[in-house]
Amino acid sequence: MATRKAILTPEQKQRAIDYLMTFGTDHGRRVLDDLEARCYLHRTTMTAPRVGMAVDPHRTAYYEGMRAAVLTIKHEIQRAKLDEKPIQAVALTEPKKEEV
Repeated sequence: MATRKAILTPEQKQRAIDYLMTFGTDHGRRVLDDLEARCYLHRTTMTAPRVGMAVDPHRTAYYEGMRAAVLTIKHEIQRAKLDEKPIQAVALTEPKKEEV
């Protein structure tokens, strides 16, 4: 199956690279692993408060929000890795402020 390549704006490329640089370090990978464990990435979000009780839709929505945040981080990292021509490291620095 062929991978469809999205055309990213410079801002989207920069954001994806920022995520990759942040979570691509050893420290960042450990934090992302922790977020995956805490934010229901690899387990169900449909939980009941206690055994035998009905599933709480508000609790499920809350857990899905947590899960969506981790999925967004992982998506941005993947976008940066798939981009053919990532923005060079020079472009990652803040632009110089013009002196008045």
